[in-house]
Amino acid sequence: MQPEDFPVLPPDVYVFSSEELDEPPRVNYNEFGLEEMRENNRRLARVGFSGTSSVEYVITPEGKPKNIVVTESSGDEQVDLVIMENVYNMRFTPGMLNGVAVYAQSGMDIEVGPGNDILEEMGL
Repeated sequence: MQPEDFPVLPPDVYVFSSEELDEPPRVNYNEFGLEEMRENNRRLARVGFSGTSSVEYVITPEGKPKNIVVTESSGDEQVDLVIMENVYNMRFTPGMLNGVAVYAQSGMDIEVGPGNDILEEMGL
């Protein structure tokens, strides 16, 4: 995938910040996309790429990430792209407001490459 291939929300969708929510979105470890992430990390390790990127994204009420953007690059386009793919493959418990799942802004720093297993860091 290329950055322009990742799904985006229509511009008229209201996205809540973490501060506005009763419960922020969380990674859903039961539907995490683990195999896709492992393959992405193996692919980076084979070619010796590694790095850390900061990403922001919106979690939909269905728990899917959209509007995935690298906010701080690893310095390597390939690493950034794999990190975006990793986020794309994750599933989340959506942010909640007054008992209703809403669109919510979220983000994280992700480190990938040889010796940097995000899955181990998350205890998976």
